[in-house]
Amino acid sequence: VAALLLFNAWWFKHLHGLLAAMRFDGRAFGFAALGLHLAGRAMEGRVVDAWEPAAFAVAALLCAVSIRAVRLPEVALLGQAFLVVAVALFIQRSYESAPVPWWSPLPLVLGAVALAHWWQRQRDIELAIEPRAALEIAAAAAAAVTGALWMRAFHTGNAWLVWTSAAAVGSLLYGLGTRAWSVALAGQLFTVLAVQAFATGLLFSHPSSRAALAPIAALAFMSVVLSRLAAARMPSLPPAFTFTEIASYYRIAAAAMLAAWGFEYVDHVWLTAFFAGLGALQILGGSALRDRERVITGAVFSAIGLAIFWTMGGRHHEWQHLPAIIAVPASLRLGRRFADLLPANARNALTIAALACVWLWLTRWTYQTHSASQLTMVWALLALVVFAAGLTLRERVYRIGGFALLALAVGRVFLVDVWKLETLYRIVSFLVLGAVLLLLGFIYNRFADTIRRWL
Repeated sequence: VAALLLFNAWWFKHLHGLLAAMRFDGRAFGFAALGLHLAGRAMEGRVVDAWEPAAFAVAALLCAVSIRAVRLPEVALLGQAFLVVAVALFIQRSYESAPVPWWSPLPLVLGAVALAHWWQRQRDIELAIEPRAALEIAAAAAAAVTGALWMRAFHTGNAWLVWTSAAAVGSLLYGLGTRAWSVALAGQLFTVLAVQAFATGLLFSHPSSRAALAPIAALAFMSVVLSRLAAARMPSLPPAFTFTEIASYYRIAAAAMLAAWGFEYVDHVWLTAFFAGLGALQILGGSALRDRERVITGAVFSAIGLAIFWTMGGRHHEWQHLPAIIAVPASLRLGRRFADLLPANARNALTIAALACVWLWLTRWTYQTHSASQLTMVWALLALVVFAAGLTLRERVYRIGGFALLALAVGRVFLVDVWKLETLYRIVSFLVLGAVLLLLGFIYNRFADTIRRWL
């Protein structure tokens, strides 16, 4: 009976000469709707429950493909309701039990992807209405939802983080490779699921550190792919969006998640080294690539690392802090050889903060390995090194920093050393500070005009 009703729809349009134009007709639409309804009821009664979703997906694909042969848009478009039924049945049964056999959802996924490709390629068919883009994205979304529920039935915890991240990357690469924008877009459902699992995992279940890195790596990789390949492989986006902007959002999300990962998994002893070192690498890499956003991200990471150092107590064997702190101003200096992408105020602020952290590290180290009586000598020598760096690099912020450290050393001599130190330490402090002052005085007198211009 279903076949007879569908034939009636075709015969009616054939008799009235409506097949060539593929225009919708109300009476043909009625015949097609009744025929497809009966076909669906027949499949529901005769197909094994485990295979019903796949059968309906295949029926939706056959209806879509039939438009080339029978030229009935009524059947092609109404038949897409079979895909909705297929996904609804799969969702209902996925909450009851895992698919049996485990690969039974595969035909549904493949059928939905095939439908997306079919509607993507039907650009030469002119219909009275143009639902192709909506049908294409609906089919791709059906494949993504089915795939997500399929994975959820077999994977939880660490495996869920890894599989959703891999599926997000895989769907994007597949969409780019086949120019199927709908698959690439619908596949970002896996990105949402991976980020959500990462957030809830850090709050409640504490997944393994490697599994938690999977969505971060996926976001970073997809941002590179979107910024470099998507524009050439995908149709243009609405004016409000560009692939570069979307890639930027992905990079920001990856950076924020990496910061959260660091606070969760990196031992507090290594936090300063982690953030400051990673920030220095970002600054240097962003400068080499002329990527302002990456440089700004590196500056933020560096600032977090320096702030952590100030708020935590130091032990003398935490040697990893010092090279990480020094790496921050070093990366700023080296990065300027490629491109000066940070505002001068931000760059100077980071440099001053790093110098302050070096001063604090040396102060803690002196307290814990020697004694407070040697602080003035250490500060005076540090002031000399910083000032010399300022002269060598022709950086005003270093010269001012050297003068500030020297002022601290002079102040400590008169406020502390004179009154509290033993005679020997007092003499040594004055000698070292005097030698530093004489050396700086000689340098300033010798190069007064040059230094005056720099300052």
